[in-house]
Amino acid sequence: MTVLLYPRDSRQDEGFYRFLFEALRRHAGARMTAAPRPVPRMEKPRQHESVWIDWDGIQVLVDMSDHVFLFDLPALKSCDIYLKANLNISLAEKILAQAGVTEESRKIRPFFFLPPTLTSCARLARWSCPFRSGDWRPFDYCHIVGVYDNPFLTGAPPEADLDIPAGVRTNHFWSRYHVQRALKGTGMKGFSRLTSRGNPALLDKGGVVRANLDSRIFLLVMTASRATILNTLPHAVFPWKVWESVALGVPFVVERRPLMTMPKALELAPGRHYLELLPELPGFDESLDPDDPRAYRLFPEIRLERLQERAEWLKDEIRNRSRMAEMRAEVDSYRRRVLRPEFMAEFFGETVRHTAAGQGGAIWGG
Repeated sequence: MTVLLYPRDSRQDEGFYRFLFEALRRHAGARMTAAPRPVPRMEKPRQHESVWIDWDGIQVLVDMSDHVFLFDLPALKSCDIYLKANLNISLAEKILAQAGVTEESRKIRPFFFLPPTLTSCARLARWSCPFRSGDWRPFDYCHIVGVYDNPFLTGAPPEADLDIPAGVRTNHFWSRYHVQRALKGTGMKGFSRLTSRGNPALLDKGGVVRANLDSRIFLLVMTASRATILNTLPHAVFPWKVWESVALGVPFVVERRPLMTMPKALELAPGRHYLELLPELPGFDESLDPDDPRAYRLFPEIRLERLQERAEWLKDEIRNRSRMAEMRAEVDSYRRRVLRPEFMAEFFGETVRHTAAGQGGAIWGG
C-alpha cells in the first residue's frame, strides 16, 4: 500500500495537518510527494484550508475549514473522497443542490479538527497524571476566549448591562463578555480572559480585552481547572480548544451542542464529556437560503437573568465532586482511545476503504 501526502502551499497553517500527517507517516507508511495538488487550492470567495492525500490510488481531500458553509466544489468533483470537518448535513445538501452537484454527496464524510498541540497535550497529561488523579484543582474553571472587536475602547457602552440582542454584529463579543461576567458572579474561582487574538488595537485601558496568553501557560491553566468554558457562538461548532481540553483530560462547557456531524467513532456526548450552558438555544434557520448568514450562524437573544441562572447551575455541577469525577473518567477514556496517532491512522484508513467500497449505509455515512 502506498500513501502519498501532497505538500501544503506556503500560506497554509501546517498546524491543521501536523498530527494527521505524523500519524500517517508513523502508522501507514505515508511519505511526501513532490507532485502538485490534483486541483489548486480554492482562493475565492475566501482561502480554503484543505490538503490532498493519495491513499493507494484513492484521491482524498481533507477539508479543515472552520466554516460549515464553505466547500471546495471543484475539488469535490475531482476527488474520490471528501472528508469535511464541521459538516452540517442539512446545510450541505442545500449548498450542493444550489450548485447542481447533489450526486457528489456520496463522497462526503464527516471529519474533525486535530490541533497542532495534541502531542504536547498528551505529554502534559502524562506528566500531570498524579495531580489529575485527585479532586483538588487551583481553579474551578478556565475561560480564555478571543474576540474580534472591543466596544470598551472609549469607555463602558450602555449595552454592557443589557440583554444580548439578536444580531449579527453584536453576538460574538457580548456572548463572551457576559458569559465571563456571569461566571465571575457565581463566586467560583476561575481564570478568565478575553484576548485580542494578536490585535493590539483591541487592548483597552480597563483591561476588558487583554493580550494573548503564551500557549504553554494556556494549556497549564486548562490542566489546573475542573472545567474548560468555551464560547462557540455564532459558529456553533467545536473549536480546537475542545480537543485540547479533552487531550488534557478536562471536561468542557459550551453554550449548546454543536450543529455539526461527527464521525460516529469519535462522537462526544453532552452530559458525559461536556455540559451545555444554554441548551435551549435554537439551531440554524433551515428555512433560509444557504447564502443567508442565519442559515449557518446563530445570533440568538440571550437574557442576562437566564445566563446568570445557568451559571449558578454550572457552579453546582462543577463543584459536585462525584459528578466531575465521572465526567473526567469519561473524558480520559475518550482521550486514551481516540487521541492517539495509531487510532487516527487506523480510523482514516478504514474511512477511506469503506467509503471507496460504497459502505457506510446512508449517503453521508459516518
